Amino acid sequence: MPWKLANRAGRATLVVGDGVYDLHHRSDGRLPADPMEALARHEDLAAVSAAVAGSAPDAGLDPAALGPPVPRPQKVFGSA
Repeated sequence: MPWKLANRAGRATLVVGDGVYDLHHRSDGRLPADPMEALARHEDLAAVSAAVAGSAPDAGLDPAALGPPVPRPQKVFGSA
């Protein structure tokens, strides 16, 4: 099932279709709520995505509620 990692109210969430799943809650606390920590656990994210397949989402997808997907980047590149 295709999914995306998102930052919703400062918490790591999986976006599947038009629903969102709180990562920490859906993994029974095994995975972090911090989006930056969740980025490093890609394989675990896929497992949670498979586990939530067919279950009701925690909330509907509201793009206005989403924060930056990488809230604390380690490096920033730009040009003048």
